[in-house]
Amino acid sequence: PPTHGACMAPRRLLFPIAVSVLSFGCAQAPAGATDTPPVSTSAGYANVEDASRVLRKVSADLNRDGLMDAVLVIAPRSNTADPQDARFLPRIISLQLAQRGGGYREVARNHHVGACEVCGGAYGDGLTEVAAEPGSLTITNEGGIAQRWSKTYVFRWEGAKDGMVLDRYLALGDFSSDGTMGRVDLKAPTVAPADFASFDPKASGLPDPAGE
Repeated sequence: PPTHGACMAPRRLLFPIAVSVLSFGCAQAPAGATDTPPVSTSAGYANVEDASRVLRKVSADLNRDGLMDAVLVIAPRSNTADPQDARFLPRIISLQLAQRGGGYREVARNHHVGACEVCGGAYGDGLTEVAAEPGSLTITNEGGIAQRWSKTYVFRWEGAKDGMVLDRYLALGDFSSDGTMGRVDLKAPTVAPADFASFDPKASGLPDPAGE
């Protein structure tokens, strides 16, 4: 897809995860209608009517079928008359499975896990990393003002559900009066295998050492 605006500068992650980060792009969020439900198309990405809204694309074989799938980061549309209000909305993350006959099938999209454009506070863009490898997707949000926080969500492919589920949660943040950092690292089965499409960090009940 075409790119617009400036891409965010790479930042060193508080929680580096060993996965491959592939193709990236940038765009600005336009105003317009709300998103429509996922649909299948014979060519191109499914349920992406405006390619300029695709901010980034990461490629990997998500379902291990030998085809290169795509994870799209899509700019949200403003829910007010001011298109700039889209900066305060989470990014949309779309999982697109490549089809042997061509094109893609969208198996899920999430409206909660990708931090908004200004959610990083003093550190800029809150969505620091979207990375993938066969059978796995990692999303990291970071930010802060006086102190920095980081939250990483790792999803794995679940064939029985034809989709991805939460497999690991890592968080680093807030800082007590003695300067120590809070740290959380939960893996399956301790962390519930929430479906990617419905996963909402704020409603998940996961511990948050940053207090965000």
